[in-house]
Amino acid sequence: MLTENEFSILNTLRVTPATVQRDLSQKTGLSLGTVNSTVKLLESRKYLENSHITPLGVKALAPYKVDNAIILAAGTSSRFVPLSYEKPKGTLVVRGEVLIERTIEQLRAVGIDDIIIVVGYMKEQYFYLEEKYHVTLISNDDF
Repeated sequence: MLTENEFSILNTLRVTPATVQRDLSQKTGLSLGTVNSTVKLLESRKYLENSHITPLGVKALAPYKVDNAIILAAGTSSRFVPLSYEKPKGTLVVRGEVLIERTIEQLRAVGIDDIIIVVGYMKEQYFYLEEKYHVTLISNDDF
């Protein structure tokens, strides 16, 4: 089990390899002293070598990988009245993209394919997503 600091540094190095400790401090929000001591600890555990994450370090991050998502889209969007009388907020088009579709595509882009969408208000307008994106819809009639 990794501590929050260990996870933060390992994950940052996984995304941005060979970052110097000053950059790690800035990217993680940890003090330079905390970064220094945590990097030394991670190197002693063989999770890091020369500021690069090792296969053992990648393995240590594996339990924290997100592989599914739940999108809550059941509300009535009362702050969007009168727009929400015609369609639910998730189906609005912003800058040429349907909001819920953009969210699904962003999740897919980072490797999350198991997506559940909780629908309620005007749920019928979300049904097309099951076929188009192969997502699971769950109906919540108590919205």
